[in-house]
Amino acid sequence: MRCPNCGSSRTQSSYAVFQQGTSTWTSRSRGSWFSTRSWGISSGQSSGQRMSTVAAANQPPSSDGEAMIAAVVMLLVIFVGVAWVDSIGTFFLVGLLAMLAGGVTMAGLTNLTRESRAAEHERYARTWYCRQCGTRFEADLQQANGHLPSPLPAPNGWGLSDCRAVRAARVVNPMQRARLPTDRDLAGLQSIFDRSTGDPLTFDPCRPVPIDLGIMSRLASLGYLTYDAKDDSFRITPTGRNKLQGK
Repeated sequence: MRCPNCGSSRTQSSYAVFQQGTSTWTSRSRGSWFSTRSWGISSGQSSGQRMSTVAAANQPPSSDGEAMIAAVVMLLVIFVGVAWVDSIGTFFLVGLLAMLAGGVTMAGLTNLTRESRAAEHERYARTWYCRQCGTRFEADLQQANGHLPSPLPAPNGWGLSDCRAVRAARVVNPMQRARLPTDRDLAGLQSIFDRSTGDPLTFDPCRPVPIDLGIMSRLASLGYLTYDAKDDSFRITPTGRNKLQGK
């Protein structure tokens, strides 16, 4: 993979750069104490994560913002509820309402941002870093496939099932439609074919790198891809196979 800015081949996926520049440290401490009546020995352990500047610039996306909003909602409920506390019972009730409000907020934000987080993670999966000039760039699906570490981690609060669910929705109900396939569509179809196995041709839309949502949507609208909910499988249709074979 060559850098589009300087042409250097000293490039790596952002995830690989992040892994190589991140390490975990552990520190143990021991001490002793004395008093007029007794003595003792104490010990403790602390740990953390070291991250280089380059690794920090290439770290995976996270959903910390959603957790912070949920925490703020919980604090607001507690702040308002304290004025009404007049017994132990109402104290526990306020605490219960705060946890409920935080949980509902977190669940709602997770559901509302699921597709945007999937797209963000997808972009990260295609992002590369040039160690020669420091440029970060997105590689297209066909170029990146086969070079990325497998599997890529899902961001906090987002699982592989979400990745598949978003892509299943795009195949069943394409949001981007095409009348005729473009060169990019055909390159995407070829890349999907290269990762497909079996007969009929089935593929994993999330490994080793999530397939672009727009590509899947367009290919599905052309009748080249299909999704079977019975066994949760993504397939290249006979029409898609024939298109690749030039029939």
